[in-house]
Amino acid sequence: MHYSIAQLYELAKPELVVAIDALGAPTPSRYWPALCRWAAVLRAYPPSLGWVSTVSAEVIDLKLSDTAKTVKFSAELRNPSGTTIANATHVALIRETQDWERAETNARGDLAKALGYPPNIEALAQPLLAADVLPESLPEADTVRPLGEQSRPHPAVVPADGQAERKAELVATIDAKPTGATIVPPQPEAPSSYQLSLSNGVAAATLTQIYAFHQAQQLGPVPVFETQEAAKAHLKGLRRPARGAT
Repeated sequence: MHYSIAQLYELAKPELVVAIDALGAPTPSRYWPALCRWAAVLRAYPPSLGWVSTVSAEVIDLKLSDTAKTVKFSAELRNPSGTTIANATHVALIRETQDWERAETNARGDLAKALGYPPNIEALAQPLLAADVLPESLPEADTVRPLGEQSRPHPAVVPADGQAERKAELVATIDAKPTGATIVPPQPEAPSSYQLSLSNGVAAATLTQIYAFHQAQQLGPVPVFETQEAAKAHLKGLRRPARGAT
């Protein structure tokens, strides 16, 4: 399923997370976490309709560290007929279980990007926001039906004041697919599906921010939260020292 940048931005906006720097301080940038992007992919290409996604791993002969294994994670999406329609690879250094879980999440995030779900969707949408090209209203997320259930395509979002060419260029920037194995810089740690299940009822975006702070500040394991309010209170406490340091 192909969304315009405007539609993707509206879809991602509730899930955008503030990026933090190496010292744990918030930055002006926001990104769309891999877990949230992968959930959007599964809604667009549902396993219940025969779509199959896989992540495989193999140790490769690439000496990047004396204390860790170099592992290539390969993610792909196949349609109900078994044809691969997108794939991506992610190379990571594996020292412990958390490294493996994080690398699998990043591999799925790379596949989501190849399918047109980029982490930097807000940055891509900024020129449209500045030019006031984004439409006033878009289809609700639950009205966008998965591929295979579409009775007709969604109407194109038509930009005003001759911005069509500019918008087409922006759309093209998220269509490129990664080729070959790429060394990806470390990203903020995201909670695994198992860890999400422990804090049932807590938004994935909130947990992702908490994990990012814990990773950057080396705070140790993330506690299990019984409610969203408890998770938000913990996140507020994490932000307080970062703000005081700026």
